[in-house]
Amino acid sequence: MIIQVCEETNWHEVIDDLEDLHLKEPLLRGVLEWQSRLSPIMSRALKPILSGRDAIIRNGFCTGNMLLMLTSALQRIDTSLNATQAIFLVPARELCWNITSCFASIGRYMDAKLHINIASHETEKFKEDLEVLKSGPHVVATTPGRLYDMIRRRRLRPDSVKMIFFFRAEDELYRHLAGTISQTFRILPQDVQIVALGESSRPEEGLEERFMGTRDSEPVRIVLKSRRLPWGSRHFFIEVAHEHVRYILFSDLLAELELQDAVPVFCASAEQASDLAAGISRDVINAVVYSDEVSPGSESAPLPAGIDSSQVNTQVTRSPAPQQRALIINYDSPQAEVTYCDRLDRILNPRDRDCAVINLVSSTEMEYLKRVEQVFRVDMRDLSWDLTLLSF
Repeated sequence: MIIQVCEETNWHEVIDDLEDLHLKEPLLRGVLEWQSRLSPIMSRALKPILSGRDAIIRNGFCTGNMLLMLTSALQRIDTSLNATQAIFLVPARELCWNITSCFASIGRYMDAKLHINIASHETEKFKEDLEVLKSGPHVVATTPGRLYDMIRRRRLRPDSVKMIFFFRAEDELYRHLAGTISQTFRILPQDVQIVALGESSRPEEGLEERFMGTRDSEPVRIVLKSRRLPWGSRHFFIEVAHEHVRYILFSDLLAELELQDAVPVFCASAEQASDLAAGISRDVINAVVYSDEVSPGSESAPLPAGIDSSQVNTQVTRSPAPQQRALIINYDSPQAEVTYCDRLDRILNPRDRDCAVINLVSSTEMEYLKRVEQVFRVDMRDLSWDLTLLSF
């Protein structure tokens, strides 16, 4: 797995050590007992949130958002004040119990109080909730509708609220209850900090415009995407002894495999792709060439003189339907580990199964291949002497 910071991100500072954030000593102790190392989202989002900035967090790792939310709230609240200072909005009641468990662990050394407000109306627990809210718990976890109801009943005092978190902000519930949430914001302090925490690459549409559009400063945006190799993919390499035999090895490989469908072949540079496309056209090899230097959807590539641009495929070509077997050849090594993943994404249908990737690598490119193994936790098998390992 590899971390990719998406272009929407406007905050790029990364904190490597929790102690650099100067957390309260009891909180720091609890967090370190829960998690000794900062997660990717914690290392990027904790500082701007603690500074009071509104934030839109989209964490494709699907882990770390709850700890980020709780750590931020526990750092900013004043436990000597018996008043609600942080609110966690959740789209489903069941999520509140997960929050309770995490809060009890990282806040065990603090005198902070969390109240879960989800009881049904006209029950004994509901009556107890009203009394607890009146006492001013420091943090309240609830649903949007229940929050508005408690404020309307004057059981939850909104004047001390510093922060409000939208947990799982991509959930459609927030769109359906947008009117109720808007009425709630009219009652809350105007300077309340808003933090939207989502797990999707796309947040709930309209959340930013509806609840953050009138702010003086633009909210912090941090968008992380986890890159993984396709499930079920297998990875092989064939060592190229000398550069001048790379093309011969490539053509012999395809002749040996005798595949009916055109094989996608990737090159790092447009020039290399052009040379390879010319050889494929001359020798009538059933393959399609792609270049890393040409972005998907581009109309043309910077090709050397005398080479027709139509020989190099620059469009995104995905399988129209799931395939039982798919083969991709990396004619040479890409410049970065994430490009290895990009090459597969350009070709494969998300539902493809039994994908095999063959890497033609020189001795100098083997070091790159080892990094791919470590980053994506895959096993690169040597195909040099035994093509039966491919099982195609």
